[in-house]
Amino acid sequence: RFSVRGTAWDRRDNEVPGIRFEASGPVSLSGTTVEGGELGTGLIVASVDGAVDTVHVAVVPVGRIVANRLPIATKTEREVVSFNLDGSDLRVLVKADCGCLFTVEASPDGVTTLFGSTHTSFPQQLFEVDSAGPYDAFVGDEVAGPKMWPRFSWDGDFVYFDLRADTEAGAVWRARWPSGGDIEQVLPSQRYTEASPSPDNTRLVLVQVTNFIRHLMVADLATGTVQPLGVQGTSPRWAPNQSLIAYVAADVPESATSRYGNLKLIRPDGTEDRVLATSVPGFFEGIDWSADGKYIIATQGNAQPAVVVVATGEIIPLPMLDRIRSVAWF
Repeated sequence: RFSVRGTAWDRRDNEVPGIRFEASGPVSLSGTTVEGGELGTGLIVASVDGAVDTVHVAVVPVGRIVANRLPIATKTEREVVSFNLDGSDLRVLVKADCGCLFTVEASPDGVTTLFGSTHTSFPQQLFEVDSAGPYDAFVGDEVAGPKMWPRFSWDGDFVYFDLRADTEAGAVWRARWPSGGDIEQVLPSQRYTEASPSPDNTRLVLVQVTNFIRHLMVADLATGTVQPLGVQGTSPRWAPNQSLIAYVAADVPESATSRYGNLKLIRPDGTEDRVLATSVPGFFEGIDWSADGKYIIATQGNAQPAVVVVATGEIIPLPMLDRIRSVAWF
């Protein structure tokens, strides 16, 4: 709920009274107070003496997001930020002038953010940071090499991550949370990346990179067997109900070796692969489910985050935020 206001002037800079406001979509007006109803994007139209202006209003669920924010124009400074879905309470958790892409993850208790980067000008470790800062190493140089894509197990006991052999892929490792101890390699070095645990913590959905093409796979943690899902893409994330996997598909022009495409859903056995939402030029890598499984937070190719309603595929852009990559839901 918020108040809307507007001011108009004529050519002589005299204020013009009598502005009228009208609402459409999932928003309503009571006087000048805007209230949201169903989720979606509404429109407020202001008019006076033939002049018209509009503003879009996003009605979003309650939630908090952590993300990598890109620099402005030609600058190289990158940030790890957190914010509410309505755009309020934006906090800069980490700021680094490294030109790197941070991959982020939020702890199950909503307190700590994990992040990593492969950029050589930034320490090749996994770091943790809370709202108060500063950041500290979670997994340091106990194992050498770049560490990316941290993912919590659903019980909060472990953090899975890539130990990169190069800038594309490597092996899947894990460390105990919150101590950072019991570091172990989970799967052999088969150019794996972006491992996401199943809610029952028995399987991983992950990406195998072959000649820069990303293939989705499911691994059984008890046996170590890995089965292909038969699709190409990136950023697989297991749904809270365990029946679906969301991922960014390599299904738009020139996306086979890139990290953007349409947002799709697939069953863990590789069946019922379908498009949930489309965006031009596509959704970027790094997505996450809400805890209730009703929504997915993603970033469109124009670096603007959006909430996708799983039941309908509706995309609700968050217009007050931009330059966002690699998002996770607290």
